Amino acid sequence: MKSIVKKSIAIGCLLVALIVLLILKENVVVCEWFATTVFPAWVFFAGHVSSVFSFSVFELLLYLAVLFAVTFLVWTIVLLCQRKWTKGANKFLTLTLVALCILTVYFSTAGMAYNREKLPIISYDHKTTTEKIDIEKAMDLAVFYADKLDQVNAQLQRNQDGTVKMPSFEEIYDLLVVEFEKLDDDYFAKYSPKAKTLSSQWIFSNLSIAGVSFSVTGEPNVNLGCANFYNLPSVLAHEMAHSKGVMRESDANSVAYYLLLNSDNPYLQYSVLADVSSAISKLVRSLQRQENPNAEVNFTFSSLLQPQTSVEVVADKIAYSAYWKDYQILDKFGTWLNDTYLKLMGQKDGVGSYVDDGSTQIQDETDENGNQVQVQVVVSFSNLQNILIDHYLSEN
Repeated sequence: MKSIVKKSIAIGCLLVALIVLLILKENVVVCEWFATTVFPAWVFFAGHVSSVFSFSVFELLLYLAVLFAVTFLVWTIVLLCQRKWTKGANKFLTLTLVALCILTVYFSTAGMAYNREKLPIISYDHKTTTEKIDIEKAMDLAVFYADKLDQVNAQLQRNQDGTVKMPSFEEIYDLLVVEFEKLDDDYFAKYSPKAKTLSSQWIFSNLSIAGVSFSVTGEPNVNLGCANFYNLPSVLAHEMAHSKGVMRESDANSVAYYLLLNSDNPYLQYSVLADVSSAISKLVRSLQRQENPNAEVNFTFSSLLQPQTSVEVVADKIAYSAYWKDYQILDKFGTWLNDTYLKLMGQKDGVGSYVDDGSTQIQDETDENGNQVQVQVVVSFSNLQNILIDHYLSEN
């Protein structure tokens, strides 16, 4: 009975702590303090411990947690059926206590970081800047990145099937550690925990999980099945950004875009440049519509690329898409889990928070013939478009 009382008190204290954290989470200043003090201190400790092991400690703990939970629940039910109320309650309280301990650690680190201050690396803002991007500059930007992609692609080695031959996971990780060290801002935790690959490829792929960063173990993890494709640096950089205290999904994407785009390594650059076609095409088209609402808008970024570059980029994307098509058994369930988790963390858009599309606004204007027309005016660009604009302006 004493054991039950002690565990009940401990559970009560943890519940109070979680309630307090939930209340504090509404304050951005408090969240920023947690994200720049508690988060990096814990990841520094846990990351050093987990880095001792070559395998993913998160993955091991995940399976042990499932086994532990099922065993204790079955054990509890058996004891209760045998009318051994005290022992049954004791087992159930043990399970609850362990779960709350893990939840408290996670919420005081990663959970608080979801409501921290704005990401500091994006300078361009179409709403406030005096240097607006017009259609002429947008076209120059598109040509700039097409040339850049052509040049980078020419430096890459490729497999017999035409897909890019990526460096090893460990080599990519070492390159990214150097890139993260260039982020000279206290917003980002300094320590880079050792990244791991998730060996249970079938399970994580069917759940549509490319990577996981778990602050309790301090590890960024990447699905082993993704380690052979062109966007490995992008996936790994995203997960490493989480381990640096950048928890919002669109922000983690932005950090990955920023680091890869500004890197001198062609493989890191290619990982993001191969995916900018849609963002640049939308940027140009939106400004074309704004300048001339009646004009036909059909610009595509790919039309600016050399034929060989286009063929090889398409080969990489087809190979990556084909991989995921073979793993769709638990796709909807995995998406639901991720969506539910993100909403519980305060991300109202759930899985929609991975993408920031920017915004436009319909305005009434008068054309050159004196006719009243409706114009779709750009209010803001997406984070990726802003990062592309920032980099373009810094290079030109």
